[in-house]
Amino acid sequence: MLSPAQVANLSCGHGVLNKTDYDAWFTVHTANCIDATHRFMRENVTIITGTCLVFVILLAFVQMVTQALVDEISIIRRIYEKIYDRIYDVQPSAENTAE
Repeated sequence: MLSPAQVANLSCGHGVLNKTDYDAWFTVHTANCIDATHRFMRENVTIITGTCLVFVILLAFVQMVTQALVDEISIIRRIYEKIYDRIYDVQPSAENTAE
């Protein structure tokens, strides 16, 4: 693991123009942003891979829970449709017998 002093600076010269020439000489980064980002990703590939894997597993879990909820709603809807169909089928015949 790198110490905070050894971590690659990804700001790529941020704020260098606000410094004096002497101070800027020690803070100018010779690598560009793409090189710094590439180096950071190579050094931390296991952390990035683990984070992506956890994110994918979390999304899969949310998808499964959502699909289970949708299935339960459709089952309950079918049950209530059958109940209401029986109620509405019974009511007109009850009205006809009363007359």
